Amino acid sequence: MRDMKTLNNGFRRVLYDAMLLSESLLVVRKCRGYPKPLPDEIDGNVEAHHMNAMIQMRSMNDFFIAKNRGPNDSDTMIVTHFPGPHSHSDRLRATGTDYERFAHVYVAHKSWAAAAKDPSVGAAQMPKPEVVRLGLGLLEGFEQFWEACRQNGVGTNLEEYAAAYVRIYRVNKQELDKIGP
Repeated sequence: MRDMKTLNNGFRRVLYDAMLLSESLLVVRKCRGYPKPLPDEIDGNVEAHHMNAMIQMRSMNDFFIAKNRGPNDSDTMIVTHFPGPHSHSDRLRATGTDYERFAHVYVAHKSWAAAAKDPSVGAAQMPKPEVVRLGLGLLEGFEQFWEACRQNGVGTNLEEYAAAYVRIYRVNKQELDKIGP
């Protein structure tokens, strides 16, 4: 078991990731032309948030399911390092979508086969509504984790920047809950 200061610092990092995911999901969800913008509606800022949401989702999911936990992963935070119940399922694998393929879509976009429009490459981008839906599911997992941490005294005494993370996260989450996927 780690000391309380280390746990609070670790929690702050997970909170930061949840804040970033909530911000990216909100930008994607509120973009012009949602769910699929026309060519003249494409916005580079939205596309950057779309990709960031996918990266954040992968990172948070790995954290929650303690993926790749092993003797050489002592520098990687995982959910079991925190006190409290940890019954998190693999929210990405259980979605029924081919998330692994989509999570690495940027690599496929940079292949010669994709440039030649070879349909077998499967370089299609994950649809924005699916990203938002999956991201909201991961934020629900974060909410469960946050509650378990609070019940065990973790995440209650955070440094000053964490108050901004909480504020931004709560505003974003409330807006996302209101408008839905």
